[in-house]
Amino acid sequence: MLGVMSEHVDAMHAMAHDQSGRHSTYAFAEKVAAQAVELLPPSKVTLGLPFYGRHLQTGDWKSYEDLMKPEDFPDGPSASLEADEAGGYYYNGPLTIARKVRLAASHGLQGVMVWEAGQDCREAPVWRHGKVAHVQTCPEQGPGASLLSAIRGALPPSSEGAGPH
Repeated sequence: MLGVMSEHVDAMHAMAHDQSGRHSTYAFAEKVAAQAVELLPPSKVTLGLPFYGRHLQTGDWKSYEDLMKPEDFPDGPSASLEADEAGGYYYNGPLTIARKVRLAASHGLQGVMVWEAGQDCREAPVWRHGKVAHVQTCPEQGPGASLLSAIRGALPPSSEGAGPH
């Protein structure tokens, strides 16, 4: 089957999220990555990463950005960088995202696919025409709270542009 599928598929995004309960565990990502490379060459597979959390009881979702806002959880602390649960929501924090990036690399996958990058928090405000257009949304956690930063930090050093030594 590998040969037949490989001829007709350019890339497959292996969605390793949206299960019930803890919707996107590392163990589930391991299983998805292993199954995906049985279907296609690793160079044609990306591992899906969620930038949102799901409520453990109701299944409702919130963006990672919203989970980082302390005002959304008046009875408790904002999402922690070391835990993947806050306010009854399960999500992937920076440490889990980084582990999954390394998992994709260890399987030789093409990379990762993010659902959805606009749900990440901002480590700094976005300015437009001399005014703040979008405020910093993860100030309580500081640098390193962004999931995109976690991906960048987990990538192996690039030799691109290194030139001869």
